[in-house]
Amino acid sequence: KAVFCTNVKPAFAAAKAVAEHETQKVMRRLSKDNVKEFGRKLGKVAHGNPLAVMQAIVVQIEAYTNMISPVCDAFKYLTALGYDVLTFVVIEKLAEGREKLKDDGQNVSLWLSALATFCGHLAKKYAGIELSTLLQYLVNTLKDNQSLDLLVLKELITRMTGNEALEDMSDAQVQAMGGGEALKSEAINFNSTMAPKVRSKGVARLRDALQRGAKGGDSLTVPLLVLIAQCRQAIIFKTDSKHLKLVSQLYDGCQETFFHYCDFLTQAYDDEKYAAMLPSLHQLVHDYGLEPGVVFHIYRPVLRHLKPRPQPTKEKPLDECNAAVALDVGGVKMTWAELLSEVRGMLPPDTWDALSPELYLTFWSLTAYDLHVPRVRYEAEVDKCRAALDVLDQQRDNAPAEVSKRRKERERLQTLIDTLQKELDAQERAVAARTKRLMIEKDHFLVNLANHPNSVTLILQECVFPRCVFSPQDAMYCASFIKRLHLLGTPKFSTIQYYDRVLKDLTQLVFSCTEYEAGRLGKFLNETLEQLSAWKDDQALYEKECHPLPGFNLSFNAGPETVAPKRCTYIDFVKLVYKMHLRIARAFVACLEGKEYMEIRNGMMVLTKMVKVFPRVTRIGGHTMRRVEKIKESDERGDLKTIAARYLAMLQKEKPTWQVDNVFNPYLPPDPKEKEAKEKEAREVKEKEAKVKEAAAATAREAAVRAKAAAAARAAEVAAKAKAKADAEKEKERVEKEREREREKVKEEAQASRGGGGNKRERDVGAGSKPAPAGVGKVLLKGLSVDAPEFTPTKTASVKEDAPAGKRSRRAGDEDDKPSGKERKEDREREKKEDRKEKKEDRKEKKGKDKDKDKEKEKEKEKDKEKDKDKERESDKEQRLREGALKETREREKRRRDDDAEGGNDDPKRRKSEENGGRGRGGG
Repeated sequence: KAVFCTNVKPAFAAAKAVAEHETQKVMRRLSKDNVKEFGRKLGKVAHGNPLAVMQAIVVQIEAYTNMISPVCDAFKYLTALGYDVLTFVVIEKLAEGREKLKDDGQNVSLWLSALATFCGHLAKKYAGIELSTLLQYLVNTLKDNQSLDLLVLKELITRMTGNEALEDMSDAQVQAMGGGEALKSEAINFNSTMAPKVRSKGVARLRDALQRGAKGGDSLTVPLLVLIAQCRQAIIFKTDSKHLKLVSQLYDGCQETFFHYCDFLTQAYDDEKYAAMLPSLHQLVHDYGLEPGVVFHIYRPVLRHLKPRPQPTKEKPLDECNAAVALDVGGVKMTWAELLSEVRGMLPPDTWDALSPELYLTFWSLTAYDLHVPRVRYEAEVDKCRAALDVLDQQRDNAPAEVSKRRKERERLQTLIDTLQKELDAQERAVAARTKRLMIEKDHFLVNLANHPNSVTLILQECVFPRCVFSPQDAMYCASFIKRLHLLGTPKFSTIQYYDRVLKDLTQLVFSCTEYEAGRLGKFLNETLEQLSAWKDDQALYEKECHPLPGFNLSFNAGPETVAPKRCTYIDFVKLVYKMHLRIARAFVACLEGKEYMEIRNGMMVLTKMVKVFPRVTRIGGHTMRRVEKIKESDERGDLKTIAARYLAMLQKEKPTWQVDNVFNPYLPPDPKEKEAKEKEAREVKEKEAKVKEAAAATAREAAVRAKAAAAARAAEVAAKAKAKADAEKEKERVEKEREREREKVKEEAQASRGGGGNKRERDVGAGSKPAPAGVGKVLLKGLSVDAPEFTPTKTASVKEDAPAGKRSRRAGDEDDKPSGKERKEDREREKKEDRKEKKEDRKEKKGKDKDKDKEKEKEKEKDKEKDKDKERESDKEQRLREGALKETREREKRRRDDDAEGGNDDPKRRKSEENGGRGRGGG
């Protein structure tokens, strides 16, 4: 800092300012698309003044995490000095003494998370980063009990080895963790794109850096391991914070890093080198002060090579059996006597009065791999690989690059299938051998103990509860180990007492867990209750796996067994499971009604993991839902509301599978209150059914009345239509008769006119008939009077001299009756006018009809009170239609008579007469 002080060296300060300015210019334009171009510029700027450039870049990284990837890609143009300066700047930023927690005091600062991720990317990509120095810094911080910097170690392991630390694993992933290395890798790293060669190189680089240590220092592998384990235990007592949530998060983070680091060591070293590197069990427990469970976790890869202990016989006493070699791995050679002595030194002496060191050692040295073969997971992974091979075979891209890529992928999948098959066969053999070995060793687990009644309590206290919260796979292992002890028929082991004790005092156990430990405890309880439910739901399975075995004895004889012990019957077991559910319900209701944040949160976390097996009784489920709903609605803490909402959704999904008390426990005596409630419910159901029937009957009656009224209305309408039709027929007949009479009358008049000879009008006048008014003449045509203009008969201009008198007079008469051409033209024009008038009236009438129809549609929407008026309007309408039809019929008849009258000139004789008369007139 003194170098860049403006008062001492102004030129240096100016150079620093220029370098920072150029760095900011590059950083503003740097992205994934132009890494090559601006990476060169960045390398050029950093070549002359790397310290100023790296400081500016790290400051930028702390603020913008999305710049980590492009910046790391751009660093490939740095020199070796640049990488060393970059490592120095990162360590300097980590050790500046800044606050590593946010203002709330419960979460890690963003700058620390960004730097940890940045370190992981750098260590993965560039071998020039000095990892030994960074690891030495982490060791120094752990010596000061600063566990927050373990986030950097976690990122280093994750990025360099490709193994992610998963906490919230699915049931399938947890089961796969009990298989071989290939199955575990596929279960956890199924989305990893890291090539196997890159992964192996990263593991080797990190291992060498740990083994090499800082310059002038010792190896950091074991010190780092021991410091992480010690820090895990010290967090609870030495963290200076009043927030339990922060203490829980720090403990979970340290525990996760410890497991991650142990997995890395087993991956980086074979068992021989790993055993030679570790301190002894006694040193880890007594010199370094580690918990027995942690020590066994560290030593478990070595204990896999534990040899069977010879069983004592009459010829071979116990001391001779204990003198046999137990371990001989990597220079570590121990007899059974030495090993059991170190195991006894881990716990107080009175512990071994109720628990044998053989059982304790067996429990902590085995894993899920030794007890159960996850055949389903092996088959699922093999099927997945074969499906991927089928997809590759269906691809038809023949580009050389694609063909090579498919060939490599096909080879990888086929190799993976072969590896999984070999692992499955090897694990089946290992499980069979371990089961055979346990069948021999079980007879010495719990015999000859001074305090045998407390054996189950010590198993829970020293074995099950400490290990079931280590990891999800350890939770599954604890449940499987107890089940295996029971199925092997271990003498003096009371299974029924174990299940009764494990479900007691859950409130205190849940409250003492961290967030991750609560989830693991939930998995363990889920497996336990699932096994109990399987025995309860299937009596045949219970009679096969439980009743004949000593684990379900109600008592154990202290001396020789002269009388068969009393065993737990199926009925007693069902009642016991019911009581266990009630006990669990009381424990978790107390947690949900508590005031402490961790108590409520852990309670819901455990319940979330065991939702498929608890609650199973409707009454218990109702109590639980009411408490959780209260938390969701009234609690002020947002994370608790989120967990409560999630758990409520899961409860709603499982609610249809719940059973009432008497169904879950058929042997439960009837409750008087419940019986009364059922009777009351039955009465309410009957009353409700009666009301429904009465309402249905009333509805049916109303429907019948409406149907009857509708039928009557339809009948009246049909009758009205029939009457109208009959009236129309009668009217039609009357009109036809009238027409017939008019036709006959017209014919008679026509015959009389032709038969009398001469002009009829003159005869009528001569006879003294009254003359027509001036200018008006009446012409009778087919019974209808039509106004016609007055005309006067004219005399013929000249008549032939030799024509007979009678004939001449007839022609004259015919000429007088025949209208002139002008009169006929006027008649036709008058008829056309009348036709137009009639058509106009028809159009008006049609428009009127349309308006009436619109009115009818509107009136149909009115109430039933106006139906009578509608019927009257309908009858009036029909009457108008009949009158219109009658009028139209008359008009058509009139026009036809006119046509007939005009067509009379078509008679041949008459035409000839007219032609003769016309010629005569023309000649005159």
